[in-house]
Amino acid sequence: MDWNAAFKKAEIEPAVGCEESDPFFITDSRKSDNNGSTMELHDVVSSLIHEKSSVFKSSRDADETKKRKISKYDSEGSGKKIRRGVSSQQPDPESCMEGVLLPSGQFGLVESSMRSHNSSVFVYSGTERQDDGSFVVIGTLDSSSGDIQLFNEPSENNEMPDFPYPTDSNDHCETPEQAYRDVVSILKRISKNIAKVKKSKHLKIYDPYYCNGGVIDKLSLLGYPKVHNEKVDCYSVWESGNLPDFDVLVTNPPYSGDHIEKLIKFLSSKKFGNKPWMLLCPEFVHKKDYYTELMTKKKRPLYIVPNKRYIYLPPRGFREKKASATHKKSSPFTSYWYIWGGSNEMTDMLAEFFQQHGGNDCKTARSKNELRELRRKNRKKQTI
Repeated sequence: MDWNAAFKKAEIEPAVGCEESDPFFITDSRKSDNNGSTMELHDVVSSLIHEKSSVFKSSRDADETKKRKISKYDSEGSGKKIRRGVSSQQPDPESCMEGVLLPSGQFGLVESSMRSHNSSVFVYSGTERQDDGSFVVIGTLDSSSGDIQLFNEPSENNEMPDFPYPTDSNDHCETPEQAYRDVVSILKRISKNIAKVKKSKHLKIYDPYYCNGGVIDKLSLLGYPKVHNEKVDCYSVWESGNLPDFDVLVTNPPYSGDHIEKLIKFLSSKKFGNKPWMLLCPEFVHKKDYYTELMTKKKRPLYIVPNKRYIYLPPRGFREKKASATHKKSSPFTSYWYIWGGSNEMTDMLAEFFQQHGGNDCKTARSKNELRELRRKNRKKQTI
């Protein structure tokens, strides 16, 4: 796609701060065509893309069997709208991008090839990208009607949110999507072999600790829309015994106080039973007495350790302003996944499956000694 040609044809300049070769810009500029009618910039761009589309048609036809599915997260989920963010379903690098006009009058992008194969497609921002260059998902487009449904915009409210229970502001950090993406293969195996649901999207996930609802958004985008995460006092819920219906508990608990200890005790209680759980916790937890008492020699959990440390950021307005932006980041601890399949047999199965299908972004361990060996190897790499 020749974006310089698009700008020249539209007789406009890119917005300040944008490169001419970058399609991410905002404009209200209009241009009259030869018939005297007014053309929006997205029409100009789209027409240029369609002129180029024949070049890519044969490769798209060849890859038709590899069509990607768009998750029906909005209809299958909790009914809450998903906030904008990074999708693991990024556009195909070889796909043609088509310009669309957003309700705000700004410019969005969709994959033109996807519109002919899917009833609903992702809409990507035409003005934003993540630090790593990833597209930002801002909504969906109905292929038949052309209607665009935007996800919730980031809140501009800087007031500290209210919670119906005591909280520590340092605990208000959302789990990065990469952390969930690292264990998608585990969720798939739990769906099929433990929960025995026909499709992964029917897996019922329970996260008892509420921050800003981000877990619902991120897991929905990964194909798991049935997530129970509400702003309630989970300890009162556990005490009452009125637990939500779920297949697996997946959570990144608060690190302050005795939250993790309370969680571990709940997981070992009769109320919880033998359901699987996945905890994203600091490294030090596996050394604590409350954990070692639960994980006896008869229980061998699976540890999934990322090669790159997870960075946690608080949602906007969830922390008081600090003198340095570095202080807003959390956690100061290395963290990784603690996983239990409900039994040693199921946990062994999850470990074996992850080693074969989990990718190269994480390492696995099954004991304190193996965790210690991983730390030793990481330190050795850092000194080389």
